Amino acid sequence: MFGRFSRADSDIQELDGGGGRRIRVISAEEGVEEAFTRGMTEGLSGQLFSEKALYGPGWKHVEDQILGDGPGNDSNGYVQAAPSTITRDLVRLLLDASVKMARALRYQSVGTFKYLVEQTGTEEITNFNLMRIQLCLSNSPTSAF
Repeated sequence: MFGRFSRADSDIQELDGGGGRRIRVISAEEGVEEAFTRGMTEGLSGQLFSEKALYGPGWKHVEDQILGDGPGNDSNGYVQAAPSTITRDLVRLLLDASVKMARALRYQSVGTFKYLVEQTGTEEITNFNLMRIQLCLSNSPTSAF
């Protein structure tokens, strides 16, 4: 049934996967059942999510690996998950944002903050107009949605 509703390639990923591990790309309805079955049995939580699979030079994201000890002694390391043309200044802003979020959450583990670099890709995936949402949030935090 999933394959009938998906008009494009899809990624089926385990919620507790990470690092690109255990991502299954489904391009035909025939592969869906096997991908779901394997994902449900191989993952720790048995939880899966799916998203449209996007490939090519226009689809990029940046990941920041972060270590948090809870009290705020956080450390991070930058990873380009796809070739990216963003500036070092923007990378620094993303890294700083990751540390701020980890500290605000009192994060205590190893994790990944992912940033989509190109607004058009995000909009195509989610149908959210990020610029509109950002402007609405800057005026009133409850008006964006």
